[in-house]
Amino acid sequence: MVAGINERADLRFGALLQARGVKAKAVVSSWGSSRGEHAGELSKEDFRRAVIRLFKGLPPTVTRREKDQGAATERDSRPDGMEAHEEAALELEIDGVFDMFDADHGGYLDAGEALTMIKTLQQAGDKAVTERRAKEFEARAVRTRANERGLLAMEAERKLNKAQQHGDSFAC
Repeated sequence: MVAGINERADLRFGALLQARGVKAKAVVSSWGSSRGEHAGELSKEDFRRAVIRLFKGLPPTVTRREKDQGAATERDSRPDGMEAHEEAALELEIDGVFDMFDADHGGYLDAGEALTMIKTLQQAGDKAVTERRAKEFEARAVRTRANERGLLAMEAERKLNKAQQHGDSFAC
């Protein structure tokens, strides 16, 4: 069950967005860089870039300090030592999640669609994290009970062996 949660991109992204405290209402205005016809919309590229930056532990958009310091390009620093093929797979997953919410498949989400996407992802991620914690707690409880029973069984066996040895010494 926990492995299933880790395999679903939407749940991982939602948990990431929730953990990083992303404000759904501010996503289009802060993450989007679209101009002209798509002004006020979030592009797939902007969403991908922001999520990858979040995975790297960075703010979703390039900060002024990074711009001033001439920070390395996005691809120069992969999240958690990822290989190029792993990052490419992550980008495909991010694009797939974006496409789930892009009804017209035009590559852009308007503010309402983006808000719905972020809120839906955060709720799903939060639910998955809660379920994961419950399952991990349950697994720890089962392990603890099994260990206690194992210790009791070992103690009973030890006492039995001791009694048998003691009983055998009187048989002479």
